[in-house]
Amino acid sequence: MACNLKIPHEVQKGFEVYFELSPTVHLFPFLSTLNEPGREPLTVEKLRTALRAIYRRDLVKKLQG
Repeated sequence: MACNLKIPHEVQKGFEVYFELSPTVHLFPFLSTLNEPGREPLTVEKLRTALRAIYRRDLVKKLQG
């Protein structure tokens, strides 16, 4: 998902799999910083698109409410 959201590779390294935490747990704090000046903001639709690309339709469905 990080690749689909065009997150820099050096940031992605911090999302590696750990036994106690999912990589997604590390990803969401980073996603919350994407609204910095000069960056295109992350939208729910962009997140849905990235989730669809990795076949996480379960999460897409949760985002729909």
